[in-house]
Amino acid sequence: MVLAMLQLPAAGFDTFWHVEAARRVGGEFGFSEDSIKIMELGNFSPDFFGPVSDFASERLQGQTLASLQQFGADNAQARQAAIFLHFDNLNGELESNSKFDYLFSQLLKNTQNALAAYNKRTDVDERTRKVLILITLGASLHAVQDFYSHSDWIHHDFKNTEAKPVQLASGESRAPTWFEFRAVAGDPGKWPFRRRAGFTHPLPKLPIRTRT
Repeated sequence: MVLAMLQLPAAGFDTFWHVEAARRVGGEFGFSEDSIKIMELGNFSPDFFGPVSDFASERLQGQTLASLQQFGADNAQARQAAIFLHFDNLNGELESNSKFDYLFSQLLKNTQNALAAYNKRTDVDERTRKVLILITLGASLHAVQDFYSHSDWIHHDFKNTEAKPVQLASGESRAPTWFEFRAVAGDPGKWPFRRRAGFTHPLPKLPIRTRT
């Protein structure tokens, strides 16, 4: 799924780019239009569950504010994860490739586990299971999109690394994904370069596609 997303130009992944990236992924895998729209809804959720709720809480009053605060308190662990997985690195926690790798590995593992669990649920009908699966896919893709938008990954000169840019049928090329690079280069802790995150919206337009 991430391969389709990496072929898009990046402009900080504002709302349009998140929607378009999710749409490209759905199209690549033959999803119906309704399925893509549901996945787009899930794709919005990390923003609204994390930073947007913080923004809203500063402007709300009365019962609405109390309800939002209670929701945050009841879902504190998930909310903290939603904020952290934007790869904004606001507190400088991501200071090594190994920590990025841990996040990516956990994201992949947790997404796979969640999808498998939803697929096995017998307390909901098939339509509800499909909606839950699509929302989960969208939310997971948001975190992936934010890594490539908020880090300096696409700035690296991959031509001079073990994992070269990936050639496309169009004659253009794209940066390898994290896992594609890892498969060739091995332990991220031993890579000859260190990735950095902390860029915030909006980034200048940085084409992921590069002509060879």
